[in-house]
Amino acid sequence: SGQMLNVAKLSWRSRPLLWLSFVCLDAPVVALVWQRLFARAFHQSLTLWECAALFLTAWGIYLVDRLADSFTANETAPIPARIAFCRDHKLSLIAIVVLVGFAGTFVAMQIPRWLLVPGATLGVVAAIYLLINQQMDKVWRLLPVKEIVVGVLFACGTTLFLCNDASSTTLIMISVFAALCSLNTLSIASWERGIDLAQGKHSFATEWPRAGKIVRLLCLSLALV
Repeated sequence: SGQMLNVAKLSWRSRPLLWLSFVCLDAPVVALVWQRLFARAFHQSLTLWECAALFLTAWGIYLVDRLADSFTANETAPIPARIAFCRDHKLSLIAIVVLVGFAGTFVAMQIPRWLLVPGATLGVVAAIYLLINQQMDKVWRLLPVKEIVVGVLFACGTTLFLCNDASSTTLIMISVFAALCSLNTLSIASWERGIDLAQGKHSFATEWPRAGKIVRLLCLSLALV
């Protein structure tokens, strides 16, 4: 515990660029960039509504998950700075969630009809994940795949507009992208292993003491592939 840094004491004002992460805007921005990249690679056209739907959905999911984490965080143990920020600005973030929800509902009615069913299905899966993550966290102790689930959901949401293309090339590219997203979340879990242990949270890193080395090997393998 002596080696842990109580990052909750860090002031977000002293590092203004962190606000992008603190209000959960980093994930939707990254999703939009990758969506655009896949659209160009597969010569697909995207409407403004499809981009907005991805942005608002990703933002809403991350905001809800972050808010839930701030409500259940152990105040006597170290917590990440992003959770501390959320805890200190709950009302503002709750208001943003409500606005994002209304805006997302309106935008969803504007996207192509053929995207509604796969989009709704993915939304239900994401809701189930949020429920398990917040109410049944011990599931990740038995099945330490939380980070992989997040990575796959992120990849599927970003490439949802390709769901009508079942070619081997598309499936391979989406699978590699899902692996990259999963390695990102696995890396974060490895960096925050000490905090998760202090908070009583379960992750791949808390269940596998050698997680850091495993993730580094996986990253190298994916880069070679």
